[in-house]
Amino acid sequence: MKSMLCLVSCALCAAPAQTPPDPRDLLLRSGGPVFTANTFRWAGTRVYEVPAPARPPTPASFSLDFRSNGQARLEIKAGDRLAYQVFDGSSLWVYQSWDKNYTRKPATGMPRTEEYNLLLFGRDPANIVSATLAREEQVTFAGKPTQCYVVRAAYKGTPAYPAAKSVVRTVWISQDRDLVLRDRWDSELDDLTQVVETINYNIIECDVPLADDLFVFHPPPGASLASTSGVGGGIGSSPAAETRPAATSSEPVLTRKVEAEYSPQARAAKLQGTVYLYLEVDPDGKPENVQVMHGLGLGLDEKAVEAVKQWQFKPGMAGGQPARTARSVEVQFRLGDLPWRVRQVAYHVTRDPQRAEVLSKPVLSQYANPDPEACPADGGDAFARWSIGEDGLPRDVKTDRPNDPTSQAAVKAVESWRFQPGLANGKPRGASASVVFECGPSIATSNPRIYRVGNGVSPPVLTYRPQPDYSEEARKAKIEGEVAVQVVIDASGHATHPQIVRGLGLGLNEKALETVLQWRFKPGTLNGKPVAVQAQILINFRLE
Repeated sequence: MKSMLCLVSCALCAAPAQTPPDPRDLLLRSGGPVFTANTFRWAGTRVYEVPAPARPPTPASFSLDFRSNGQARLEIKAGDRLAYQVFDGSSLWVYQSWDKNYTRKPATGMPRTEEYNLLLFGRDPANIVSATLAREEQVTFAGKPTQCYVVRAAYKGTPAYPAAKSVVRTVWISQDRDLVLRDRWDSELDDLTQVVETINYNIIECDVPLADDLFVFHPPPGASLASTSGVGGGIGSSPAAETRPAATSSEPVLTRKVEAEYSPQARAAKLQGTVYLYLEVDPDGKPENVQVMHGLGLGLDEKAVEAVKQWQFKPGMAGGQPARTARSVEVQFRLGDLPWRVRQVAYHVTRDPQRAEVLSKPVLSQYANPDPEACPADGGDAFARWSIGEDGLPRDVKTDRPNDPTSQAAVKAVESWRFQPGLANGKPRGASASVVFECGPSIATSNPRIYRVGNGVSPPVLTYRPQPDYSEEARKAKIEGEVAVQVVIDASGHATHPQIVRGLGLGLNEKALETVLQWRFKPGTLNGKPVAVQAQILINFRLE
């Protein structure tokens, strides 16, 4: 049978109609040949960017071969990292080059790829708010100039972020076959993060012969069958959480706890909140290398460290022997019935990539709570983000819910805070900051049971993902790799109780835990209700 390219050169097309096509109709038809073909093959590149706040773009190449009987093969490559999935008709095989593991599990079909989901979502009239024909434009596809309609449309969310706002799609649709050749989605998440995802297709073929061997899994040399059936997150893909079922391990058990005292300054300011510490438990069960990851200031950080150094643990075990383990602990400070508390405050000092620098985070020196009247009767939370100048003053304080009275109260409170500025090699340096407030009863403790994904439990969806900082020691040693962190995503969508499963050392373990604590999720659910879900997250460290 003669193979047929989905795209036909524009030189063979009929003359375009004089009346401009309806842009909404173009969207509803877009990608049509792919969904009706008995076989198809496509390939291209995907770039995920977070321009505000700026983060390096994450590029990846992908290819998908598909048969209408369900057999499929997907490959994704980012840098030297390769992952692929093969569905052979009864089993789904998954391979990851970074740990040289592969898994096999019974399946009824291939999971939909991100590109496939976006095409389906873009064709659904229920998702389209408005559409305009922006222009006609010629793009190069399969080595040939191809005339396209460029449609700009507003959508209700995206497949990965149903709650995203200000979603604008710009799509290049071939005039001859209604194929999507380029697809760009600009979204704003609830935490003010800007997300841009661009997909460029360089191959789209329909009803072509596909070799049977494509759908047979062949383990690469040196690969081994993993002991778990979980799969790490996509490389260079969307910000969906990189999760696996948590590995079983013997963790230290706290046997003696000393409560932290309040500092006079914090008590006078009525500051309540949580200090997050990194520590290592030695084979004798004693805490060492106790460091503040996310502090509160006003003397509470020092009080937390002082108390934790006096704790005692039953040590963790490895190979049947007591072993040194790394973990995080939370030290909570509470004052009676005051409604507001700081769940977490995080700081990031801007690094000069051209020079070695010792960085110090800003320290809170003056604090005020949000207005007590702004706390809802059934409790609530608020998020704010701002910058801190070299003079220690907060600037450009924003929230993810600007019309919400609770969030407005949080912004007003932060505007009155004062700081000792961040430092770089001892000199003042600007920084960025964020805070999560909570008041009243906490949703995080409303359901203490911890679930795993599956059996009706949906996975958490990542909505806010700050990138990790490098430690200066690891930067000098040019250490790269990934740290595996076991975590519980609680019912409010926060990462809690992170523990190192597989580390790198040289300060990167601490940076991984510090980063995970800032991530925010749409929580996993059971029967439509938020629940706490256990997962494993991979934090990648790559030098620029």
